[in-house]
Amino acid sequence: MTSTLLDPVDPTLRQRIAGALGLAGIVLIFSLGLRSPTAMYTGMGLALIGLALAADRALPVLLREPLFWLVLVLFLWVLLRGWADLATADARGMEPDERAIWHHARFTPLLPLLFAFWVAVYWRHRYLLLLLTGVGSVIYIINSWDRLHAGLPGGEREFASAFGEAGLMAGTILFFTVAVLITLARGAQRLRPATRWTLIAATAVLALFNLFVFIGAQSRGAWLAMAVTLLLLGAGGAVYLWRRADAAERRKALIASGVGAVVVVLAIALSWEVVSNRLAHDHETIEVLLAGDVEPDDIPRGSFGDRYRMFRQGLIDISENPVWGVGPASVRDMLHEIWGKGRVGSGNYHNTWLNLTVAMGIPWTLLWLGTHAWALGRAARELIRVDGDRIMASCLVGATLVSFGALAFQGARLWSVQGSTLYLVLVTLICAVLLRSTARRIREAHPPNP
Repeated sequence: MTSTLLDPVDPTLRQRIAGALGLAGIVLIFSLGLRSPTAMYTGMGLALIGLALAADRALPVLLREPLFWLVLVLFLWVLLRGWADLATADARGMEPDERAIWHHARFTPLLPLLFAFWVAVYWRHRYLLLLLTGVGSVIYIINSWDRLHAGLPGGEREFASAFGEAGLMAGTILFFTVAVLITLARGAQRLRPATRWTLIAATAVLALFNLFVFIGAQSRGAWLAMAVTLLLLGAGGAVYLWRRADAAERRKALIASGVGAVVVVLAIALSWEVVSNRLAHDHETIEVLLAGDVEPDDIPRGSFGDRYRMFRQGLIDISENPVWGVGPASVRDMLHEIWGKGRVGSGNYHNTWLNLTVAMGIPWTLLWLGTHAWALGRAARELIRVDGDRIMASCLVGATLVSFGALAFQGARLWSVQGSTLYLVLVTLICAVLLRSTARRIREAHPPNP
């Protein structure tokens, strides 16, 4: 029988080379992908070459994972729609961007599922990968410090201005660093005490840095997504503690929740000037909308008013092409009316779900969302019921809810290197859990020869 990723094997030279390439590719994506497109694509290339060399171990798992066939349909649908889009562009008088087809295709879970094979192989290092992503976020922010600092008190801008990519990234990676902290605090048996406390201190610094960036980026969409996520996780945790937990576990949960609440309160108190200014911005627009005046010409200018106009225009564009969309190559030619002038080439509704739906149609977007929800649900269940790893399960659920929730207020993630890398990292981790589950089922059905 062909061995799978969970079976003990005596690796050949080819398998050793494949493993080294796969691990190098994953490390590049997780550590430097947020900062460097070159690192991201180099990592993708190395991981794919390694996967090709290890096809005898990867294919049995990939081909028996139901998610593989579903995401393959999503990927091919983008390519076929893109081809049709280019073929009919002249008739519509548009100049589509062929690169946008690739941007939409890479936002399907096919590539993460392929790369997930290597994360599944090196699953014992999963918390180290989370830590590497935190380091990558620091590298990215250091290289984008001027943009972050400009919106802070004393910066170049007189009013609060969001750095959406940084808010989305920091909010997601906060869950990564907290997961590593909890794991280290609960004890890592194979680590020496000095090493363990050094890692705890380094991870705590990463967590606090990302918390600072999350607040300083002033992304109200990321703030709202985080608030909703914490409420959902808190409600889910409360139900579990009430139904199944013992007294000792409840005490630990209450202490952890209290510490978390204190951190949140302190963070808001220390940054109240930034938070209050950002929340108060565009209050005139909110007052006009609450008064029932929803005509675009009557909405005040500003970030909230502009987003309202973009959202309204996006719904109009969807209603005109509800099934097939305008095509992934043509979506950047949209938005001619939102700003009162031609804005050819932007394709940014400041809402990723609108971007996807305008480009690909309602059925594809619903299938896309359903696929990710199904994958996340399966992964969380596998981690909790089989692996007993509630920390990793909570990390993936929280990070996904924050990331995908913030996308409802931020567009252009399709075109952004940081947004694409963050999506790749997050969904790769989810898919790795599923591949391990599939490999486990294969091994149970066909035990290796003694």
